[in-house]
Amino acid sequence: GLAIAGLGLVFLSLDIMSGSMKFLQELQVLKDFLSMCNNPILLLLFGIIFTAAIQSSSASTSIVIMMLSAGAVIGAPESNAPLYIILGSNIGSCVTALMSSINANTNAKRTSLIHLMFNTFGTVIWFVICMLIPNLMKDTLMKLFPGNPATQIAWFHTFFNVGCTILFLPFIKWFV
Repeated sequence: GLAIAGLGLVFLSLDIMSGSMKFLQELQVLKDFLSMCNNPILLLLFGIIFTAAIQSSSASTSIVIMMLSAGAVIGAPESNAPLYIILGSNIGSCVTALMSSINANTNAKRTSLIHLMFNTFGTVIWFVICMLIPNLMKDTLMKLFPGNPATQIAWFHTFFNVGCTILFLPFIKWFV
């Protein structure tokens, strides 16, 4: 019962955070920037900075999903542009761990640094994959999950985390 209640509270808090950030999806400046920006590095940096500012990759991912579901265009239509923001959000999510480890013991600092390295290395790998397959979103994700950008982004985020975990599992000792 406690596990189900805890999971319910996680989803409730995500809903509250997404609701409080809903005004961002209506900002015309933000819409204009995201619709005109096709530069993967700028979109990655936007994801990092935006997530670091709100200190929640779940909230920033939810905002991207809500914008896409509402019909907003990020970058060129059917490009990998939303994926670059999601990749940036994974690095931006490390800010809270880094901040909380400032006055912590050595193991806590190591843990936050490993978290940063894991997300940074994973982002670099997936960034290269997205650059090598410029229509990853259109050719793969849209075929697997047609017409549903929320599911496409959620699955990409899942592939990122599971793929990086499997890839880095043999290197745990090196990270430590």
